[in-house]
Amino acid sequence: MFMGAPASLQLKRLSDINPHWRITPNLNSVCPEIDFACCEPFKVISDKKLVNFVGIVNKNKPKAVQYSRSYTIRGISEIDEILSYSNLELELSKIAGVELKMHPIHLEHSHVNLQSDGEECAVDNWHFDYVPFVFVILLEKSGKKSGVNSGRLCTKGFGDFTLKPGEGILLQGSHVLHKAEICAGGSRTSLVVSLVPKNIEWADCTMIYKYRPTYNEEAIFYDFINYRLINIGEMVRNIRLNYRSDDNLKFWLERIRDECTTIENSLS
Repeated sequence: MFMGAPASLQLKRLSDINPHWRITPNLNSVCPEIDFACCEPFKVISDKKLVNFVGIVNKNKPKAVQYSRSYTIRGISEIDEILSYSNLELELSKIAGVELKMHPIHLEHSHVNLQSDGEECAVDNWHFDYVPFVFVILLEKSGKKSGVNSGRLCTKGFGDFTLKPGEGILLQGSHVLHKAEICAGGSRTSLVVSLVPKNIEWADCTMIYKYRPTYNEEAIFYDFINYRLINIGEMVRNIRLNYRSDDNLKFWLERIRDECTTIENSLS
């Protein structure tokens, strides 16, 4: 389903801009052994098959959940099936130089970020990811022709990337500060695949907050559920401190309900 990465793909190393990056504190302490930042964008979905992906996303848009800055769709079964039977893990492992696999929690394999027409906020601000690697594939983008640089994937220290529909970029999001720009006067749809190294002895390669030298599959589920419960706690505090209206209360109750559904779905 996915096109192979070209052998000439340019890799970017963390040590290119910071020779001492391994001792530089990282917010999550995720996979400090890997000297990788990102690669150049490359075509991963053909134009013909891209139509199929966009159609799947459009069919699932009613499932989109609004967070503070964007709409997100998780658990699209058709996309998960394509990913599970694809060569994507193999091709991305070649780029990173280490064997990768999709996140052990099925619900976290992938999600779709949506920026709808008329939105004035970026999909996300500067941040690190809680997983070591993300593969971002642009599925659709529209906007003002004058805004040639809008909708970019921006990184601190490694450049800004203007992806074309069907192109993807592999990023060690746990160590590279990055954000997705808004598409001026348009929309943006991207598929984000979460990956971890297959070598479970590398430090903290799936954990969210704490450092530990190894992990096992059962502990990952505990940490995932704990992470979601922390989110719920933060939402409850937000309600108590910033209650302004019934509409505001309903908004946050919907977000809490979404988090509870995510936890329930991860148990199946």
